[in-house]
Amino acid sequence: MARSKSDISNSAIRIFLQEVGKFYDETRGFEPFTPRKSQKDELLKAFDYKCCFCHEPLNVGTLSQDHLVPMNKTSLGLHAWGNVVPCCRDCNSEKQQRPWKEFTLKKADVDGEERVAKIESYVESMYYDPDLDLHEYAGNLYEDVGQVALTLINLRYRQAEEGIRKLLGYGEVVEDGSIVSPDKFDDDTGVDMTPAVEIDWLRKLRSVGLEAFVSNYELLEAYSRGARNRADSIELLVNEGVGNESGASIRLGNAKRIFESGSEQKALKHARSSSRVSEAVRVRAEEILANL
Repeated sequence: MARSKSDISNSAIRIFLQEVGKFYDETRGFEPFTPRKSQKDELLKAFDYKCCFCHEPLNVGTLSQDHLVPMNKTSLGLHAWGNVVPCCRDCNSEKQQRPWKEFTLKKADVDGEERVAKIESYVESMYYDPDLDLHEYAGNLYEDVGQVALTLINLRYRQAEEGIRKLLGYGEVVEDGSIVSPDKFDDDTGVDMTPAVEIDWLRKLRSVGLEAFVSNYELLEAYSRGARNRADSIELLVNEGVGNESGASIRLGNAKRIFESGSEQKALKHARSSSRVSEAVRVRAEEILANL
């Protein structure tokens, strides 16, 4: 189960590499590598029913599989014919992310060059290109999925938090960030009788990030009133380390909505009193408020 932004992003990368692997197999005229039992038999047959690294005898029951080019965000190896090889469980566990040639030479000793040649011949026979470069697409996916997932998690968390507050009689968060006590709800209808209704500025602020909002306040404010164009603003945010272009674009849009709703002072006050940001950010928020 994913426990962090990186876990979510890494899971997305693996799914991406599996799906691209299916397409790559079909494009080369192969049935996508699942693998089914018949595909395992075919894989074993190609290596004489032995581990490709140590030559331990294998069968379908003892077979483990290794990706020569690892399936991770750095190497971006595909789950496809030509990148999957048969190995024993011990070698699979020991190899991990190590370069396969280096590992093979270590395990095979005097037969190392022969086994490397065998693996290279197999890869070539499957028309698999180990230099296939997917970094442009996968890099954006890694950042985008993590940001979108956290935004959705924060949204659902907020909704759950408010539901629990109502259930326990603690009230709910409204426009200014304060809690509406239970006596402000109509006893008969359960409708909030205060004129303020919840808006999403807090959610937008969480998407932008407290520190990013305060640290880049002048840029965000200038963009929101049309004094800076979108492309330049995104480039400046990226240069400041506020995500990649896609992430910066999302933050820019949410910041604009904060300004358009007239909630920038509420956002700054929230940052000023937050324990989740550094003292420097709180001081900066106070300075900006003093000059508004």
